[in-house]
Amino acid sequence: MITTNNILPERQVKNLALVLASLFLADTFRDWELINLMLADNRNWDFSSILFLIPKIILPIGLWGIWNLKQYGWVLTAFIITFLTVSIFLTTIMEIKWSINNTSFDLYKTAEGQGHLTVTPIDNALLDKIFGRKPIIFYVGQLIIIGTIIYFINRQSITDIFKISKKTQFTVLGLASAPVLMHGLTLLI
Repeated sequence: MITTNNILPERQVKNLALVLASLFLADTFRDWELINLMLADNRNWDFSSILFLIPKIILPIGLWGIWNLKQYGWVLTAFIITFLTVSIFLTTIMEIKWSINNTSFDLYKTAEGQGHLTVTPIDNALLDKIFGRKPIIFYVGQLIIIGTIIYFINRQSITDIFKISKKTQFTVLGLASAPVLMHGLTLLI
């Protein structure tokens, strides 16, 4: 049953689905050659390959469910959006660390238990030429935009449409964050 109170949030949800679908198509088009290369070389996949492909598989299913106002659509879309937010957050931290510290910090302990810090300069120029660099504001902008989307889909009026409980919200957010945090923290440490 559609009431006048639900018409505006439902329209907002459908608009969000259209925007996210457009962004998904643009991202897929941009990464098309990499996706084909990864699918052709599936014997050499590692955990990062799976982390790259999960959003490409799950997001379209979630967006279809969001468009049809189904609970699974909210769950899958919230999962992927949270997954991407945590990934972008960790990437931002790594980029800040990379740009501030063109050095490597190593902590050594002596036989007596005393520790000392060795600082080794690293030349990042070659890596910058190969992979390119984006300014930190690029990542901060991504965090603001995607954080706004997470806030929007977790608003009470939106979760009421999909009949999502607080327990489900926290479960989805936790399950989406855990693998990315575990993988990302191993890269930061």
